[in-house]
Amino acid sequence: MELILTLIIIQAFIGAYDTIYHHDIKEKLPQRPSAALELKIHAMRSSLYAVLFFTLAWTYPFGIYAIGLAVVIFTEIALTFWDFVVEDQTRRLPPAERIVHSILGFNFAAIFTLLVPIWWVWVNQPTTLLITDYGVKSWILTLFGVGVLPFSWREWRSYQRLSALPQSAIATRGNP
Repeated sequence: MELILTLIIIQAFIGAYDTIYHHDIKEKLPQRPSAALELKIHAMRSSLYAVLFFTLAWTYPFGIYAIGLAVVIFTEIALTFWDFVVEDQTRRLPPAERIVHSILGFNFAAIFTLLVPIWWVWVNQPTTLLITDYGVKSWILTLFGVGVLPFSWREWRSYQRLSALPQSAIATRGNP
């Protein structure tokens, strides 16, 4: 589990970089009307990552909770694929951002591959949340869980604000 948590922490750092640098600073997605749907997807994904961070930081989710964790992970995967399609339809991704997204995808695949055998043990246990403590990794994941929530909220609010604009305003703002 230690390796999985390390990979999740790496995922969180790279994801934070991608959000702050590529999405906010370079692309200014929260101000771009054509990015409304992308922001909605990002908000949902960020919320799922918060659940993942908090859950794996402090618990072993057994039984139905393990199934719930799988639902979170598979929903995140589906949203990621949807995000790829929406990004390609609404903007031209800079090469560096595409590389970062590829790294995130490969890292998530490694996390998933390592987690599946553990998850299989968890799902076959009686339903309970067994509390655990991974020391500093639990605290780092908790920090990321808390940190991702304001981004999720901001992305959701940006989505709502941008999607409420009249279509004529979206078309005249010179969005790629």
